[in-house]
Amino acid sequence: MTGQLVSALRNLGICAGHLDIRDPRPIDTVGRLDLRNVTLGLRHAWELNRLLARTPASAGVHVSISQGTWGFARDAVLVGVICLRRRRLYLQLHGGAFAHFYRRSGPVMRSIIRAVLGGAHQVWVLTPTLRAQFDGLVPSERVRCISNVVDDPLDEPSYRPPAGLASGTALRILYLSNLRPEKGCFDLLAALRLLGSKAAGWEVRFVGEGAPAVEQRLREEAAALSDAAVRVTVLGKLTGDRKNEQYGWANVFVFPATGQEGQPLVLLEALGAGVAVIATSQTGIRDTVADGREALLVAPGDTQALAAALTRLSREPELRSALSVNARARYEDCYRPQRLVEDLRELLHD
Repeated sequence: MTGQLVSALRNLGICAGHLDIRDPRPIDTVGRLDLRNVTLGLRHAWELNRLLARTPASAGVHVSISQGTWGFARDAVLVGVICLRRRRLYLQLHGGAFAHFYRRSGPVMRSIIRAVLGGAHQVWVLTPTLRAQFDGLVPSERVRCISNVVDDPLDEPSYRPPAGLASGTALRILYLSNLRPEKGCFDLLAALRLLGSKAAGWEVRFVGEGAPAVEQRLREEAAALSDAAVRVTVLGKLTGDRKNEQYGWANVFVFPATGQEGQPLVLLEALGAGVAVIATSQTGIRDTVADGREALLVAPGDTQALAAALTRLSREPELRSALSVNARARYEDCYRPQRLVEDLRELLHD
């Protein structure tokens, strides 16, 4: 999403610079306090100060804030540099668990959070429901909604429209996300186990990166299912054309997350690809897709309901086809990159 933001700002002719503060290590290092993360944080603060020294004093600064203790501590250092340089600050939350993070924080961290938020000109959230994350922390008039966008998968040479949408073709189910329990990968496997022989002939693909122990458990459970009625494949992390090919292969996209989601990019990619969706009815997801229109929504952690939704799409290909058509229309209306350009033009001139 950072790439989309930088591209939109350049489209508007107002991108003065970009500092990449990613940690290039595997995903299981995210949110961990270690010497490498401390060194990276200090180096990025120094680089930010140098970047601001070279940019016009009128240039505002955008920072995506963390929902974890050590990530937010790093963000606070960056915001301190920005405030010392007296720049207009725009903070953006990409998740849906900030209120929970604030509630479980101690008095010192709460004071830091309030100080950081208090210096923001605007705070951006992804969907209307997520505005409540900042209730009591930021005046409501300073909290704005700016949804995610993704590139159009239909423009990618590797994309092929899903086959069998309006026929009795067996389900081809795609799970594409980080391989973390809270993202619902094990819930999908549990639903398939509940279905047993009812899932005969279905194919399921898991795409994503996870900690070694999680990937190992997923592969073991997938192998056990593959010995039964349904064929399950764990493909690991895929990017670019290889990832887009998976959307073209699938006729159902399943994202049964149980954590507090923001607005998952993979969900928008599935909409753009015109794939019928099954997801959980929580936080930003229910602002992004409507139950029975672009998706079937189930309660987080309800594997019985997830199994029932899968069965329904298997038995009702006409519903699967309708969800697919509506998914693509939703993407075209709301999640094209040009919409981000229009949003930024309005927000940054306020």
